[in-house]
Amino acid sequence: MEWFQAWRDIAPLDLAVILARQDLSGLSDGVLLEYLAAVEKATAWLQSLRVVGLAEFAGRRTEPGSPLMGPEGYEQGTVKELSAHLHQSRGTLAPQLADAVQLCGHFPGTVAAMGEGRVDLGRASAIVRGSRDLPAAVLGEYEQAVLPGAEHVVRETVQDRARTARHRLHPQTLDERHTRAMGHRGVWFRPQEDGMAELSVHTGADTAMAVYNLVQEHAKHLKTLDGETRTLAQLRVDVFTDLCLRPLTPAAPAANGSDGLVDGSSRGSAPGNGNGSGTFGAPALPTAGVAFGAAALPSVGGNETGAGMLAGFTDGGFGAAAGDPAAGAAAQVGDAVAGGACAGEVWGGGNVKAFVAVTIPLATAAGGDEPGELAGYGPIPPAMARRIAGLAKTWLPVITDEHEKAVIVAREMRHPPEWLKRHVRLRDGTCRGLGCRTHWKHCEFDHTLAWEHGGKTELDNLALRCKPDHLSKHNDGWHTTQEPHGVIRHQTRTGQTYTSYPGGSWISHGITPAPPPPPDPFNDTTPPPF
Repeated sequence: MEWFQAWRDIAPLDLAVILARQDLSGLSDGVLLEYLAAVEKATAWLQSLRVVGLAEFAGRRTEPGSPLMGPEGYEQGTVKELSAHLHQSRGTLAPQLADAVQLCGHFPGTVAAMGEGRVDLGRASAIVRGSRDLPAAVLGEYEQAVLPGAEHVVRETVQDRARTARHRLHPQTLDERHTRAMGHRGVWFRPQEDGMAELSVHTGADTAMAVYNLVQEHAKHLKTLDGETRTLAQLRVDVFTDLCLRPLTPAAPAANGSDGLVDGSSRGSAPGNGNGSGTFGAPALPTAGVAFGAAALPSVGGNETGAGMLAGFTDGGFGAAAGDPAAGAAAQVGDAVAGGACAGEVWGGGNVKAFVAVTIPLATAAGGDEPGELAGYGPIPPAMARRIAGLAKTWLPVITDEHEKAVIVAREMRHPPEWLKRHVRLRDGTCRGLGCRTHWKHCEFDHTLAWEHGGKTELDNLALRCKPDHLSKHNDGWHTTQEPHGVIRHQTRTGQTYTSYPGGSWISHGITPAPPPPPDPFNDTTPPPF
């Protein structure tokens, strides 16, 4: 058996020796992919050696009761000593040393997985940093919840799992932690190269999501205008700076379709170039604040989203707020109704609206303490979820089967109806391309088995894909099939096969023979029955 077929069973040290001997120019595409995966395994092992070494050194700088001891459990000069010898800045080394001490002290399974080459430093850091301020007594349970399968997901998905596990195990409620965390909200300015700078905002998830979605909707609209050459990323920053620096007055959407800007100019009538002219075609003017159309951002001193921020919700099926007559009707469905989902609407001036989607269990809507789910973020405090949901005009019911999987189909329609689209969004959350985490708001709906090849418009044949992944599925020679509950099997043009699952995880199966082409529904060779 060749090394590229057996590398998963080879010890990392031996594997590193084998990899160092390879002539990459002589490897086929498929073998080169296996080479890179094997390098990842060897790298994770080397990273584990560094982690263990850092923790060992810190342990030798521990003297209980000494005035030199720092809050991390080792002498304050430890980072300085390491920084001088390793030629790394103290700012870079300090969190790495703290992570290493925490990993070796409380996460033996994660360190062992690194030593086996299964989990790299990025995923291990996501695990240890996600455990911040958890009691030591629950760290073992936390690791058991986050570590399994970490090698099959990207680091950002590990962070999502860590956030969920931390919420479940934390002795304080999410509402209490959110209130404390809001005390640390702020805005930071960081200089960058070539005359650039970075502006960071740390605030409540619902507010941040509303602002981002609002900026995104403005940018997407401007992108459709004739002559617009800026990318969406460039448009987002130009829109954001214009909204901050240009004074706007609260105004309802203009009847003529304009943005309702103070000077009456139409949005995008003169696309700016980001050099001071302003995205909306007029000079950017400094001001102390900004109001967007019919809604205003919350006051700086508060931690509430504000009734003005979320003005309405998309069409749905039933209301589920406490006291709503429809909530009683929903309850009669029984265990089949898991909860509801709605999308909050933010006016951005003129005809531009952005949405903030939240999923909330019926029990939480009635006053329970189970968190809601903010689309694109994760669990949010129940009070925040109720605040958003309380503004909903209508709701989308989430109907599930005995496995809590959404069901309902519209098989014979080529284009899925809106309620089916919502079920796909709730199931997938992000693009189903391997390693892609593009949010559902920026994805398209794809028939895994194409409609023209006999594919049905049903939950088990639909998946979210961002534009690049949608194009590559049809043009890059990949073959995909879909199974119940959102399981998708992928095969690349080099023969590499993978199985992916909702939630962002996937498993590699190596190289397998190419699959047969899909059947042609118009070439039925079955003889007639007469």
